[in-house]
Amino acid sequence: MTNAAGKEIEYENYRTFYQSLISVAVLSTEKMEFTGEPVFRVEYGYFDGSDPNVIEFYPAENDRCVAVLNGEFNGVVRKAEVEKLASQLAEVHG
Repeated sequence: MTNAAGKEIEYENYRTFYQSLISVAVLSTEKMEFTGEPVFRVEYGYFDGSDPNVIEFYPAENDRCVAVLNGEFNGVVRKAEVEKLASQLAEVHG
């Protein structure tokens, strides 16, 4: 298995990252204010050529992040979970 740059990656590191990514819990769907740049961004591409889905996480108050799916508010998540994703992604890329 390789990353986007063609570098070989450890399957177990990737699997752990992906499982964390798909299990980020939405704590609330009540809109929360946020500004600035996303602290983490994921783009899902599809083999069938359909448009990708983009999830961005923006910092918010009280140790939370706002999840934005394709430019639309999607929910509030724990900042610690987003930080965990960033750490695991670094492990995937070595």
